[in-house]
Amino acid sequence: MNRTRFFVAAAAIRMLYSVAICADPVSIVYEGDDYPENVGWQRFTQYGGAERALRDGVLTLDSMRSREIADYYRQPWLRDPQPGELFVAEFRLRVNEEDLFAENGIVIARAEGYGYLEILVGFDNLVILPTFTVIPIAPRAFHTLSLYSVDMDRYDFFVDGALMHSGRFENETLNSGFCSFGDAVVGAASQTEWDCARFLIVPEPSSMVGLLILWLLVGRKMSARRSVVALCAFALASNVALAHPVSIVYEGDDFPENVGWDRHTQYGGSERSLIDGALTLNSTTNPDVVDYYQQPWLNDPSSGAVFVVEVRTRVTQGDFFPKSSFGVARAESPGWVEVAIGYDSLIVLPFWAEIPLAPASWHTVALRSPDMLSFDLFVDGAFVHHGMFETETLNQGFCWFGDSFARVLSHTEWDYARFLIVPEPFSLAGMLVLGLLAWRRANARRAVTAWCALALASNAALADPVSIVYEGDDYPENVGWQRFTQYGGAERALRDGVLTLDSMSSRDIADYYQQPWLRDPESGELFVAEFRVRVQTEDLFPDNGIIIARGEHFGYVELLVGYDQLIVLPHFAILPLAPATWHGFTLRSSDMVDFDLFVDGALAHSGTFETETLNRGFCGFGDGVVNASSYTEWDYARFRIIPEPASFAGFAITGLLFMLTNTRALLERRRHTHVHLSNISIM
Repeated sequence: MNRTRFFVAAAAIRMLYSVAICADPVSIVYEGDDYPENVGWQRFTQYGGAERALRDGVLTLDSMRSREIADYYRQPWLRDPQPGELFVAEFRLRVNEEDLFAENGIVIARAEGYGYLEILVGFDNLVILPTFTVIPIAPRAFHTLSLYSVDMDRYDFFVDGALMHSGRFENETLNSGFCSFGDAVVGAASQTEWDCARFLIVPEPSSMVGLLILWLLVGRKMSARRSVVALCAFALASNVALAHPVSIVYEGDDFPENVGWDRHTQYGGSERSLIDGALTLNSTTNPDVVDYYQQPWLNDPSSGAVFVVEVRTRVTQGDFFPKSSFGVARAESPGWVEVAIGYDSLIVLPFWAEIPLAPASWHTVALRSPDMLSFDLFVDGAFVHHGMFETETLNQGFCWFGDSFARVLSHTEWDYARFLIVPEPFSLAGMLVLGLLAWRRANARRAVTAWCALALASNAALADPVSIVYEGDDYPENVGWQRFTQYGGAERALRDGVLTLDSMSSRDIADYYQQPWLRDPESGELFVAEFRVRVQTEDLFPDNGIIIARGEHFGYVELLVGYDQLIVLPHFAILPLAPATWHGFTLRSSDMVDFDLFVDGALAHSGTFETETLNRGFCGFGDGVVNASSYTEWDYARFRIIPEPASFAGFAITGLLFMLTNTRALLERRRHTHVHLSNISIM
């Protein structure tokens, strides 16, 4: 089970006197939320098509009963990339069984001339057509495959983030532009799981007047057991480019030793299991066992790059000292740092800085360093510690994670561990570029989403970032949210990282969650609220949604999501929705006065905050309306302040923010103030 749907949206920003931006971006995606023909794809079948199933955001195509079966999905491809743009195709899949040869894959036929490229993925290899280039892959494993081209002639092809092949499109056949994925080959059979398929045109890196800005966004939404890696980076200035990016990752799709990690054990190692994309290490029966995983670390960051390590883990049973840890030993000189993670605290070694943690909870721990000398440590997005590497021992570079310490007990779950070198913010001629690298890989069924933004110019720096999120890892009140209920609250359940609120037993039920909102965005910043929700059943009208009351002035905006519509309050703008379907909503505002609302990535409404009531800042999500009822699933809810694109000295920067995810939900309702709208009481 892949616990991270690994989503890549490669993005970039051109900065020059005459700013060149992607005027007409293209995004044709399949994310496993429904059968493809229900979300805009045309289905083509032979012999009735494959046996199909949808589970945890993964589409299964099983054609093992006959080699004559075909079952694939297509959309028109209407234009190719222009100068300054980049074509990106990404898909993630696993072939569990195969009869004869590879038959699942993608095709892209160019829009503006003859030519195509096809990639077929098999049980243990993939084939690039029409050149019949064969690349071996690990069998029965999820693989993320990415293809990049600036001109639909030459391309680079990556497998799980590593460059595997460079080639050229065929340029004589298939003159009708389209993109497709699925089981498109007869004469063979397979059982294949599709996590995602994406065909994009995004801005590409570009240079002018010696100034280069590169913004690379890599995220990925994954259903069930995954999450979201969002990798953001820039290289700035004519001589600042990341020559040797590094990405050493473990994503919970298999045991680490099966995906490139060296396993080191003592006394046979921990008891292990893989559940929902999380690796469990259980040493509670023998404190002397050791079980950790290691890879070489060959490069330290050079000028213009930053080292980042991020892990997501939960210790459900601990001892007097942490047993699990992650760390890195520098590649180019002696030195190391290690973070030991326990049941209710973490310890930064070798200097023994101790930081408390919420016990038995999932935590995302990130360490960033531009020089492998000093570092900043973050827990769940909040800065907690600044420290230094030890610089005298361990002169052979390697990175590791797992049960590293003997003589203590633990029961630990590892969602992922990532060791990266990415471009860092760089300043030139008095100008500052701030890059925000935000990952979130939430467990089961989400996406990851990935938030990226740029702040440019001397005054455009995010001094006090804000991130108030709910990701479905636990009930909201257990992870910092205040719960408000009426009539006992909704019947609730947590499954696969999704919170279900069922108030169908009474219209008088309310059950919503709230946190303070203490400040609004300043110049050069952007407020973003994002939530993902599905309303399965509804009685009367929408009663689930989000609310944001401004931190520094009167005013609010509220979004209520129903079975087949969304209502924007207080202005009662009504937007139709596909019924009983997962929808992702994003609201953005630079001033908490005007806002843009996006539904499933498309701009759906522009409006203004109400500016006369609710003078105490808070944000919230959930079932905040009485006199109605519903059965609603919340994937995630996020309220953030991030850097926004900014201009300085005649330069313009347009940033590509985004994401994909399938995750959790946001909604809040307005505290104790009731606004009566006919027979609706909205709190």
